[in-house]
Amino acid sequence: MLAVATVPTFSAVAAEPRWPTPDEIKAARDRYPMPPIVDIVRPTGPLVPNLPFERPALDVEAIARLYAENREAFAEVKAAEPQLRIFVTLAMPEASLKLLARQAAKTHAAIVIRGLKGESMTETVAAVQRILGELRVDWQIDPPAFARFSVTRAPTFVLTAQGAGAREARGCTKECDTTNAFVSVSGDVSLDYALNVIARTKPTFASDAQRLLSRLGGEVNR
Repeated sequence: MLAVATVPTFSAVAAEPRWPTPDEIKAARDRYPMPPIVDIVRPTGPLVPNLPFERPALDVEAIARLYAENREAFAEVKAAEPQLRIFVTLAMPEASLKLLARQAAKTHAAIVIRGLKGESMTETVAAVQRILGELRVDWQIDPPAFARFSVTRAPTFVLTAQGAGAREARGCTKECDTTNAFVSVSGDVSLDYALNVIARTKPTFASDAQRLLSRLGGEVNR
């Protein structure tokens, strides 16, 4: 038996390329319109979120006003009167600083620091705010005073004799004659302890130390 197989044949005709008709171009433009030229050339960037304004937790202006009020309140103290300064550093334990601040408020003593904490006024003000709270204390940043009273440790308690404050106001510096002009006590102690030491060991300053000690509700321990 002879089988005859037929193989189908295929033919392909290549389609001729053509340009779209005007109607097809218009339809494409209507479907995908071009953006305006101003949108194309406008610079793009990250959008700033529209967040509501809130005052910072630290109100520097309010603290500055409080500091000014404190200085005005203590400005009435005459330079001729004995002056008590407590030299501290903000690196001291906060509990110790708060105790000294309370005692300074009662005795009208000034708390003196050498400079800014972390070279930042904001950090310094924040630290002072935590320590003072609502206390009215004369708080000073006075680097030359550390040299003038030879302060090398903190805390150091300096009681200035009557009249010495007036010499300072006239520009007295470390080179001035400070013999018997002030007495100082250094060490991690409270103000009442330092005043007790002064009253017991420095007769010239004993009456002033006793008067300040009485404001703390204490008396000299003999």
